[in-house]
Amino acid sequence: MTIRERHREQQVAQWTELVQECRSSGQTVTGWCDERDISTKTYYRWEKRVLQRSGHGIKRVERVPAEKKAAEFVELRVRKEGMWNRELLQTAPEGKQSAVTVVVKGRGIEVEIYAGVELPVIEAICRSVCHAE
Repeated sequence: MTIRERHREQQVAQWTELVQECRSSGQTVTGWCDERDISTKTYYRWEKRVLQRSGHGIKRVERVPAEKKAAEFVELRVRKEGMWNRELLQTAPEGKQSAVTVVVKGRGIEVEIYAGVELPVIEAICRSVCHAE
């Protein structure tokens, strides 16, 4: 066996393991590849080669979509102007004399948002809280 053939066999063995790992992960191919910095194009090319070579050597796993949770909404309480306590006013970010306007809670995280925060920042915070583990 030539060096080139040995190298090819090693690649096939490596990709056989990777394809099995991906197929049994429960993730989408795109998600799995992104986590490992592998191009999906490369993955599919190798998956095709591995399946053609092994025939039935790789167990075909029916992909089950990742569990999708229904959107959860958290009540956001807006405090009225006269209801702020001194502690909240003292913890406002430097240069801000306003107090907490909104508190976003979810998944064990609590985020205080001060008046004057731009909408894109609030949207990014809400997305982050929703995707936090």
